[in-house]
Amino acid sequence: MILLDKLRDRDCLALFNSIAFLDREEDEANGFGAIGEEIVKKCKGLPLTVKTLGSLVWHKKTREEWREVLNSKIWELEEVEEQVFRPLLLSYSDLTPAVKRCLLYCAIFLKDYELGKNNLIEL
Repeated sequence: MILLDKLRDRDCLALFNSIAFLDREEDEANGFGAIGEEIVKKCKGLPLTVKTLGSLVWHKKTREEWREVLNSKIWELEEVEEQVFRPLLLSYSDLTPAVKRCLLYCAIFLKDYELGKNNLIEL
């Protein structure tokens, strides 16, 4: 097992931007940078989190949609993280990479958010 350090802020931002703005025109990406920087700060240097959120916002076309990710209540769930997510990490490491990505992707949606199967597959 190799323990990796967390990424530096500028490296996180570079990774996030490379995913979030993939195949977008430069002028289309203008105005999203400040929101992206705030999202990246919340990732606390964790590359998988940065990559997952970069993928999520790539599908979002408006600043308001990006702000919804930034202001999501999921960021405030420290108690849940302590009591639920730590024990789940034991079984999480046994999941296939595809299932891990799917689980992390779905975790960013608000509680009780209704998402159709076909829409989820498309995303």
